[in-house]
Amino acid sequence: MVIVPDPGNVNRFYIFCPGVADHGLYYSIIDLSFNGGLGKVVQKNVQLRNDTICDGITAVRHGNGRDWWVVVRSWKNVPTKDITAYLVSPSGVVGNPTQFIGPN
Repeated sequence: MVIVPDPGNVNRFYIFCPGVADHGLYYSIIDLSFNGGLGKVVQKNVQLRNDTICDGITAVRHGNGRDWWVVVRSWKNVPTKDITAYLVSPSGVVGNPTQFIGPN
């Protein structure tokens, strides 16, 4: 899993995780302004993709200093060279075209 702040709301965080029972990549949104700061899930298990991914999800801050990139790698019995980055911005989560980098 990886957790990144919502660039458009200081009280919200995105939690990204690979599917366990189902394949794919999912995210949920937590809002800490509820329950006296303990938070509440305001959106749960939004599916971004339905294939198998490696369990090594990572995130890095965008060069603009505000947004985030969430990066995942496909899995087809072994890790593949298929890398996909998702942009987390004040507008939400947007997938970018998959890139094929190096050998499997």
